[in-house]
Amino acid sequence: MMNKQQIEEMTCSRDFVTAALFSSATTGSIGAKGGGFRVLEAGGRDDLFERLKREFPEAEVMRQKEGLQAPAAEGVFNYINAAGIKYLSCGEKTDRLFRELAVLLKPGGVMSAHVCSFSGYYGAVMLGDIIRRLSRGQNPVDTVKIARAVIRELPETHPAFSCESLKPRDETAVKELLDLSEAIDHVDKLYTVSKLMDAIPRWMGQGRGRFLRWVFPPLYDPTSPFESWFESIGPGMPRRLNALPEPRRSIAAELLTASPPGHYFLVQKF
Repeated sequence: MMNKQQIEEMTCSRDFVTAALFSSATTGSIGAKGGGFRVLEAGGRDDLFERLKREFPEAEVMRQKEGLQAPAAEGVFNYINAAGIKYLSCGEKTDRLFRELAVLLKPGGVMSAHVCSFSGYYGAVMLGDIIRRLSRGQNPVDTVKIARAVIRELPETHPAFSCESLKPRDETAVKELLDLSEAIDHVDKLYTVSKLMDAIPRWMGQGRGRFLRWVFPPLYDPTSPFESWFESIGPGMPRRLNALPEPRRSIAAELLTASPPGHYFLVQKF
Protein backbone atom coordinates (compact mmCIF):
# COMPACT_ATOMS: atom_id res chain seq x y z
CA MET A 1 0.00 0.00 0.00
CA MET A 2 1.31 3.43 -0.91
CA ASN A 3 1.93 5.87 1.93
CA LYS A 4 1.05 9.56 1.96
CA GLN A 5 4.43 10.78 0.73
CA GLN A 6 4.42 8.32 -2.16
CA ILE A 7 0.93 9.38 -3.25
CA GLU A 8 1.85 13.07 -3.10
CA GLU A 9 4.98 12.44 -5.15
CA MET A 10 2.94 10.45 -7.67
CA THR A 11 0.71 13.47 -8.30
CA CYS A 12 3.85 15.30 -9.54
CA SER A 13 4.96 12.65 -12.02
CA ARG A 14 4.76 13.31 -15.73
CA ASP A 15 3.05 10.00 -16.50
CA PHE A 16 0.38 10.58 -13.88
CA VAL A 17 -0.42 14.11 -15.02
CA THR A 18 -0.44 13.07 -18.68
CA ALA A 19 -2.92 10.30 -17.95
CA ALA A 20 -5.15 12.71 -16.02
CA LEU A 21 -5.15 15.39 -18.72
CA PHE A 22 -4.98 13.33 -21.91
CA SER A 23 -6.91 10.10 -21.65
CA SER A 24 -5.43 8.65 -24.85
CA ALA A 25 -2.33 10.80 -25.38
CA THR A 26 1.37 10.29 -24.81
CA THR A 27 3.69 12.27 -22.58
CA GLY A 28 4.80 14.28 -25.61
CA SER A 29 1.39 15.97 -25.68
CA ILE A 30 2.37 18.20 -22.77
CA GLY A 31 5.26 19.77 -24.66
CA ALA A 32 3.20 20.10 -27.84
CA LYS A 33 0.14 21.69 -26.23
CA GLY A 34 -0.50 25.10 -27.77
CA GLY A 35 0.07 28.21 -25.68
CA GLY A 36 2.58 26.55 -23.37
CA PHE A 37 2.01 24.24 -20.45
CA ARG A 38 1.70 25.81 -17.01
CA VAL A 39 1.80 24.08 -13.63
CA LEU A 40 1.15 25.48 -10.15
CA GLU A 41 2.41 23.89 -6.94
CA ALA A 42 -0.10 25.21 -4.39
CA GLY A 43 1.07 23.67 -1.13
CA GLY A 44 4.31 25.53 -0.51
CA ARG A 45 6.22 22.24 -0.61
CA ASP A 46 9.83 22.57 -1.76
CA ASP A 47 10.11 18.85 -2.50
CA LEU A 48 7.01 18.77 -4.73
CA PHE A 49 7.94 22.01 -6.47
CA GLU A 50 11.40 20.69 -7.36
CA ARG A 51 9.96 17.41 -8.57
CA LEU A 52 7.45 19.20 -10.81
CA LYS A 53 10.28 21.23 -12.35
CA ARG A 54 12.24 18.05 -13.07
CA GLU A 55 9.22 16.25 -14.51
CA PHE A 56 8.15 19.17 -16.73
CA PRO A 57 11.34 20.90 -17.93
CA GLU A 58 9.55 22.44 -20.92
CA ALA A 59 6.69 23.86 -18.82
CA GLU A 60 6.31 27.03 -16.78
CA VAL A 61 6.15 25.77 -13.19
CA MET A 62 5.03 28.29 -10.57
CA ARG A 63 4.40 28.03 -6.86
CA GLN A 64 2.66 29.68 -3.97
CA LYS A 65 3.26 29.35 -0.28
CA GLU A 66 0.54 27.65 1.74
CA GLY A 67 -2.02 30.12 3.04
CA LEU A 68 -0.99 32.91 0.68
CA GLN A 69 -3.08 34.26 -2.15
CA ALA A 70 -2.74 32.43 -5.44
CA PRO A 71 -1.14 34.17 -8.44
CA ALA A 72 -3.49 36.87 -9.76
CA ALA A 73 -4.39 35.31 -13.08
CA GLU A 74 -7.49 33.45 -14.22
CA GLY A 75 -7.59 30.40 -16.43
CA VAL A 76 -3.84 30.05 -16.96
CA PHE A 77 -2.83 26.68 -15.44
CA ASN A 78 -3.19 23.29 -17.09
CA TYR A 79 -2.41 21.49 -13.84
CA ILE A 80 -2.52 22.54 -10.20
CA ASN A 81 -0.95 20.32 -7.57
CA ALA A 82 -2.67 20.99 -4.25
CA ALA A 83 -2.14 17.48 -2.87
CA GLY A 84 0.60 18.70 -0.56
CA ILE A 85 -1.58 21.14 1.39
CA LYS A 86 -2.00 19.82 4.94
CA TYR A 87 -4.98 19.61 7.28
CA LEU A 88 -7.80 21.22 5.30
CA SER A 89 -10.96 21.19 7.42
CA CYS A 90 -14.48 20.85 6.09
CA GLY A 91 -15.78 24.42 6.08
CA GLU A 92 -15.80 27.83 4.44
CA LYS A 93 -12.03 28.38 4.64
CA THR A 94 -11.32 25.27 2.58
CA ASP A 95 -14.21 26.07 0.23
CA ARG A 96 -12.71 29.50 -0.40
CA LEU A 97 -9.22 28.11 -1.02
CA PHE A 98 -10.38 25.57 -3.60
CA ARG A 99 -12.69 28.10 -5.30
CA GLU A 100 -9.71 30.44 -5.71
CA LEU A 101 -7.56 27.65 -7.12
CA ALA A 102 -10.30 26.42 -9.48
CA VAL A 103 -10.50 29.90 -11.02
CA LEU A 104 -6.84 29.57 -12.04
CA LEU A 105 -7.42 26.43 -14.11
CA LYS A 106 -7.79 26.54 -17.86
CA PRO A 107 -10.89 24.81 -19.30
CA GLY A 108 -10.00 21.12 -19.31
CA GLY A 109 -7.38 21.72 -16.62
CA VAL A 110 -6.99 19.34 -13.70
CA MET A 111 -6.21 19.86 -10.00
CA SER A 112 -4.99 17.20 -7.58
CA ALA A 113 -5.97 17.74 -3.96
CA HIS A 114 -6.06 16.11 -0.55
CA VAL A 115 -8.32 16.42 2.50
CA CYS A 116 -8.28 14.60 5.84
CA SER A 117 -10.77 11.74 5.90
CA PHE A 118 -13.01 10.90 8.84
CA SER A 119 -11.85 7.28 8.95
CA GLY A 120 -8.16 8.13 9.09
CA TYR A 121 -8.19 11.10 11.45
CA TYR A 122 -11.14 11.00 13.83
CA GLY A 123 -9.14 9.27 16.57
CA ALA A 124 -6.33 11.81 16.27
CA VAL A 125 -8.76 14.74 16.34
CA MET A 126 -10.41 13.34 19.48
CA LEU A 127 -6.98 12.88 21.09
CA GLY A 128 -6.03 16.43 20.14
CA ASP A 129 -9.13 17.74 21.88
CA ILE A 130 -8.12 15.97 25.12
CA ILE A 131 -4.61 17.42 24.93
CA ARG A 132 -5.94 20.93 24.27
CA ARG A 133 -8.11 20.69 27.37
CA LEU A 134 -5.30 19.38 29.57
CA SER A 135 -2.77 21.95 28.35
CA ARG A 136 -4.99 25.03 28.34
CA GLY A 137 -2.89 27.99 29.51
CA GLN A 138 0.40 26.10 29.27
CA ASN A 139 3.41 27.22 27.26
CA PRO A 140 4.34 25.28 24.06
CA VAL A 141 7.10 23.26 25.75
CA ASP A 142 4.78 22.02 28.49
CA THR A 143 2.05 21.32 25.93
CA VAL A 144 4.40 18.98 24.07
CA LYS A 145 5.30 17.24 27.35
CA ILE A 146 1.62 16.77 28.20
CA ALA A 147 0.91 15.43 24.70
CA ARG A 148 3.73 12.90 24.94
CA ALA A 149 2.56 11.76 28.38
CA VAL A 150 -1.00 11.24 27.13
CA ILE A 151 0.15 9.34 24.04
CA ARG A 152 2.33 7.02 26.16
CA GLU A 153 -0.75 5.96 28.13
CA LEU A 154 -2.81 5.03 25.09
CA PRO A 155 -3.35 1.35 24.27
CA GLU A 156 -1.97 0.08 20.97
CA THR A 157 -5.54 -0.32 19.69
CA HIS A 158 -6.49 3.33 20.20
CA PRO A 159 -7.99 4.70 16.94
CA ALA A 160 -5.58 7.65 17.01
CA PHE A 161 -2.85 5.31 15.77
CA SER A 162 -4.69 4.74 12.51
CA CYS A 163 -3.23 8.15 11.64
CA GLU A 164 0.03 7.28 9.90
CA SER A 165 2.00 10.26 11.22
CA LEU A 166 1.25 9.41 14.87
CA LYS A 167 2.43 5.80 14.80
CA PRO A 168 6.10 6.55 15.60
CA ARG A 169 5.06 8.36 18.84
CA ASP A 170 8.21 10.51 18.65
CA GLU A 171 8.53 14.28 19.01
CA THR A 172 7.83 14.84 15.31
CA ALA A 173 4.63 12.84 15.59
CA VAL A 174 3.54 14.88 18.62
CA LYS A 175 4.09 18.14 16.75
CA GLU A 176 2.13 16.76 13.80
CA LEU A 177 -0.73 15.95 16.17
CA LEU A 178 -0.67 19.45 17.65
CA ASP A 179 -0.68 20.99 14.15
CA LEU A 180 -3.63 18.82 13.18
CA SER A 181 -5.47 19.71 16.38
CA GLU A 182 -4.97 23.41 15.73
CA ALA A 183 -6.29 23.15 12.17
CA ILE A 184 -9.12 20.66 12.78
CA ASP A 185 -10.56 20.98 16.25
CA HIS A 186 -13.64 18.78 15.87
CA VAL A 187 -14.44 15.52 14.08
CA ASP A 188 -17.32 17.23 12.26
CA LYS A 189 -14.67 19.17 10.31
CA LEU A 190 -13.27 15.97 8.78
CA TYR A 191 -14.33 14.83 5.32
CA THR A 192 -16.35 11.75 4.62
CA VAL A 193 -16.71 10.74 0.96
CA SER A 194 -20.26 12.12 1.06
CA LYS A 195 -19.11 15.51 2.39
CA LEU A 196 -16.39 15.67 -0.23
CA MET A 197 -18.81 14.95 -3.09
CA ASP A 198 -21.10 17.69 -1.79
CA ALA A 199 -18.20 20.15 -1.54
CA ILE A 200 -16.68 19.74 -5.01
CA PRO A 201 -19.55 21.45 -6.89
CA ARG A 202 -19.17 24.42 -4.53
CA TRP A 203 -15.49 24.66 -5.34
CA MET A 204 -15.76 24.25 -9.09
CA GLY A 205 -19.05 26.11 -9.60
CA GLN A 206 -22.22 24.29 -10.64
CA GLY A 207 -21.74 22.94 -14.15
CA ARG A 208 -18.17 24.27 -14.37
CA GLY A 209 -16.25 21.26 -13.17
CA ARG A 210 -16.44 17.77 -11.78
CA PHE A 211 -14.86 15.12 -9.61
CA LEU A 212 -12.60 13.24 -12.01
CA ARG A 213 -11.30 10.26 -10.03
CA TRP A 214 -9.36 9.16 -6.99
CA VAL A 215 -5.57 9.51 -7.22
CA PHE A 216 -5.15 5.93 -5.98
CA PRO A 217 -8.40 4.07 -6.76
CA PRO A 218 -7.46 0.76 -5.03
CA LEU A 219 -7.96 2.52 -1.68
CA TYR A 220 -11.67 2.64 -2.53
CA ASP A 221 -12.15 -1.03 -3.29
CA PRO A 222 -14.80 -2.02 -0.72
CA THR A 223 -13.84 -5.70 -0.77
CA SER A 224 -10.05 -5.79 -0.82
CA PRO A 225 -8.36 -7.09 1.31
CA PHE A 226 -11.53 -8.36 2.99
CA GLU A 227 -13.00 -10.44 0.14
CA SER A 228 -13.21 -13.70 2.09
CA TRP A 229 -14.90 -11.90 4.99
CA PHE A 230 -17.49 -10.36 2.69
CA GLU A 231 -18.11 -13.73 1.03
CA SER A 232 -18.84 -15.18 4.48
CA ILE A 233 -21.62 -12.63 4.92
CA GLY A 234 -23.32 -13.73 1.74
CA PRO A 235 -22.36 -15.33 -1.58
CA GLY A 236 -21.75 -12.72 -4.24
CA MET A 237 -21.41 -9.85 -1.77
CA PRO A 238 -18.03 -8.64 -3.17
CA ARG A 239 -19.48 -8.63 -6.68
CA ARG A 240 -22.54 -6.64 -5.61
CA LEU A 241 -20.42 -4.12 -3.71
CA ASN A 242 -18.08 -3.57 -6.64
CA ALA A 243 -21.05 -3.17 -8.98
CA LEU A 244 -22.29 -0.10 -7.08
CA PRO A 245 -22.16 3.12 -9.11
CA GLU A 246 -19.89 5.91 -7.91
CA PRO A 247 -19.88 7.59 -5.49
CA ARG A 248 -21.93 4.89 -3.70
CA ARG A 249 -19.10 2.38 -4.16
CA SER A 250 -16.56 4.68 -2.52
CA ILE A 251 -18.99 5.56 0.27
CA ALA A 252 -19.45 1.83 0.93
CA ALA A 253 -15.67 1.33 1.00
CA GLU A 254 -15.25 4.05 3.62
CA LEU A 255 -18.05 2.75 5.82
CA LEU A 256 -17.17 -0.94 5.59
CA THR A 257 -13.38 -0.81 5.77
CA ALA A 258 -12.79 2.40 7.79
CA SER A 259 -10.40 3.62 5.13
CA PRO A 260 -8.65 5.38 3.47
CA PRO A 261 -6.72 7.61 5.88
CA GLY A 262 -6.96 10.60 3.55
CA HIS A 263 -8.82 11.49 0.38
CA TYR A 264 -6.51 12.17 -2.57
CA PHE A 265 -8.53 13.07 -5.65
CA LEU A 266 -8.62 14.89 -9.00
CA VAL A 267 -11.10 17.52 -10.17
CA GLN A 268 -11.42 18.89 -13.68
CA LYS A 269 -12.64 22.25 -14.93
CA PHE A 270 -15.01 22.46 -17.89
